[in-house]
Amino acid sequence: MDEAQTHSSKSASMENPLGLESAKLSSPLLWSA
Repeated sequence: MDEAQTHSSKSASMENPLGLESAKLSSPLLWSA
């Protein structure tokens, strides 16, 4: 995964609870780290 894309996803997730849930489902490894 591209680092810039990951950072963008994290920023969006912090601002959007629903986005956070989506990020968890699509990137379990990212959130388990």
